[in-house]
Amino acid sequence: LQIAPGSDAFLFVGLLNYLHSNSRLDDRYIEAHTHGFEDAVAAAMAMFRSAGIESVTVGSVVSVKDSSWQSANESFLGRNRHALVVAYGREREAVRLLRTAPRPLFEVTIVQPSHIRDDLKRSYDATTVASLLESSNSIALTYLRRLLGQMRQVDTEEELERYERALTRDGMRARTAS
Repeated sequence: LQIAPGSDAFLFVGLLNYLHSNSRLDDRYIEAHTHGFEDAVAAAMAMFRSAGIESVTVGSVVSVKDSSWQSANESFLGRNRHALVVAYGREREAVRLLRTAPRPLFEVTIVQPSHIRDDLKRSYDATTVASLLESSNSIALTYLRRLLGQMRQVDTEEELERYERALTRDGMRARTAS
């Protein structure tokens, strides 16, 4: 891949966005070797607040029904837990504010209800990790459940081998490359 001078930052941001969108970031590594992510989310929320746009992180309004699955869920969802849900109908305005921020806030994700509309009423089998989540905020709940998809709750190594997408309480996971 030949990169034109001065365009490497664009490539990096594009790759970072792809990895983030596909839950492929190594959050443990990022937390150990980077700084500023939480600051970027806080800065975005402050910017929205000053513009009269309410926002919450999905992780602050979604809970795990069974606390023994809390750490595994948080680890798998990683930074997606910090995606922002803004006042309904103000998503475009929030994105516009991010795009014109004094410094780039690449780390911030605004949940787009139009992207998950078809999944809002979807039910999840009790054997899925997604079924462990609950919230009165349907947008935040659907966003995280969609990321988890049909990932199965499993207990054994044999089950991890059997299912293409699976997660154990202690955070072991099976995932087919895509």
